[in-house]
Amino acid sequence: MKLVCSALFEGIMACWEEVPEATQYVIKLYFGDKLISVKTNERTELYHSFKGLPSGKFSVQIEAEGRDGKVLKKSEKVISQPKGIVRVFATNYF
Repeated sequence: MKLVCSALFEGIMACWEEVPEATQYVIKLYFGDKLISVKTNERTELYHSFKGLPSGKFSVQIEAEGRDGKVLKKSEKVISQPKGIVRVFATNYF
């Protein structure tokens, strides 16, 4: 199952290929090896955005589930890193 992740400002956008037999998709977000978030999407939504993430390396994995709740297909974990806040300090002289 193909999964593509893109960095957002303080977030990650995940998009994946459709599995025709799937009734829902389970989206898992990991920080290192620790599972920190699990979301579910209906079968017609083939994307998810995780927002408000700190800097660091995260992994996303998708599971396509059938009507009986069994996993039909599973993606590999894809590593992504959100774009952090860029702070600019300026000094004004009056």
